[in-house]
Amino acid sequence: MAKAAFAHFEALLGTATAREHSLDLSQLIEPTDLADHDASFSAEEIWEAVKRLPARKAPGPDGFTAEFLRACWTTIRQDFLDVFQQLYDLRGRGFY
Repeated sequence: MAKAAFAHFEALLGTATAREHSLDLSQLIEPTDLADHDASFSAEEIWEAVKRLPARKAPGPDGFTAEFLRACWTTIRQDFLDVFQQLYDLRGRGFY
């Protein structure tokens, strides 16, 4: 059974088939500088995300609603900036 399955899929995978149309990705994708995508979030970007949170919903298990975050932003702003900066600095290594 295994030999038959292997032979079947080996014949299907990796075989060239004639196609009517082709796709040239070099015509669709323009080269761009991605260096600016490797920057930490700015205070304005974080504030814009907080402003766009849906009303009367808590985005996390702590129960703080978007209204609370907006109303207390001047007090909690630096904490949010520190968290996002730490996430950026850790580069996916996790929190301690």
